[in-house]
Amino acid sequence: MGVTVTWALGVKSLRVSRVSVQVSEQAKEEARRAADAGERSAVAAENANQAGERSADAAQESARQAAEVARMEREREHDRLSPGPVPHMKVELESNPRGASLPRTLFGVVSVPRDYRVRAEAVIEGGGHTGLGLPLLFHAGRSYRFAIEQWPPGRTTPQVEFVLFRFWVPVEEIDKVAGWECPCDRPMIDGSDRGHWEWRAPIRYEPEAAPQIY
Repeated sequence: MGVTVTWALGVKSLRVSRVSVQVSEQAKEEARRAADAGERSAVAAENANQAGERSADAAQESARQAAEVARMEREREHDRLSPGPVPHMKVELESNPRGASLPRTLFGVVSVPRDYRVRAEAVIEGGGHTGLGLPLLFHAGRSYRFAIEQWPPGRTTPQVEFVLFRFWVPVEEIDKVAGWECPCDRPMIDGSDRGHWEWRAPIRYEPEAAPQIY
């Protein structure tokens, strides 16, 4: 009787052990699957993070390129609205009507393709400069003649190296001309240290050749 009970208890314990082992193996398998799932989730999260970073970088690069294109468009429009290339200014030397022994005057002539506000000054050797008596507003297509410097008797070459012109967009309400705008961020108000556009027009004078007598 006692042996039978002992044997039965042993068998039962063996079954319980086998069940425990099976439960343990299942638990391990579940844990492994959970670990695998966690790893896959982590990899997916990392991939999503990298994709997000790439997307942000792409958006930033796209914004940078768009800003650069917009800047180039503004520069092109700025150039299109400019007074044009710096002119080789036509100059004329005029005698004094009161007598040949009195100082002569060197004049310049300039025109622009559209209306501008303008300030101009003659810049001489060494950097000195003198304001020129020009109207504040230049009208499109008109020629403006102005005195650059006076020549005392005996002078043969200009002292003025160049004329510095500063241009700005006209003020429609004040200047009574058709309004227009430049899209760039350069100074818009006349009288500032920088012009919205600038010319440094060099002064060159070549005396007229004396007629040859044969």
